Amino acid sequence: MIFLSSPFRRAFFVIGRAARSFSALGRWPVFFRCIAAQHLIYLCIMEAQPRHTFSKTERLKSRKLIEALFRSGKTFQVFPFRVFCLWEPPSGVPVQVGVGASKRNFKRAVDRNRIKRLMREGYRLQKQLLEKEPGGLSLRVFILYTGKELPALPLVMEKMAVILTKLRPPEPRPLPPDA
Repeated sequence: MIFLSSPFRRAFFVIGRAARSFSALGRWPVFFRCIAAQHLIYLCIMEAQPRHTFSKTERLKSRKLIEALFRSGKTFQVFPFRVFCLWEPPSGVPVQVGVGASKRNFKRAVDRNRIKRLMREGYRLQKQLLEKEPGGLSLRVFILYTGKELPALPLVMEKMAVILTKLRPPEPRPLPPDA
């Protein structure tokens, strides 16, 4: 079985002697030639799943933005996380997220890094819950881990889902009727 990927993100699984037509030179690996000799052909086209990424532009790194977020952002808590969020006028990136763990609770950098890695993974896999509104404001979020013990991934995933549903954009206020 050979895995070929196209620019259209489709996976092609090809087995059999007809697969030789894909290569004009016939330079297939030895194991493929053995499979091709069985005179079977299967061609399955599968849609690839959406990519869950957490790019550099989505990461909240600017010290100025983080300070503004802590100074004037709104705060809520979903134990063991404290979330700081700030809705701003639209900018280049619709959502930026930062994560952190306290040095007071976790002396070893290895533990803090693991917690941050789990939090980023929880966000990355579930960020589609945070729908981007078309008239959109930009959202800045910083998530702090406030627990005293190392979390497990299922706990982080569960709590991150709750956090992301709470982070939905504020509802536009209806204008008061003219009297």
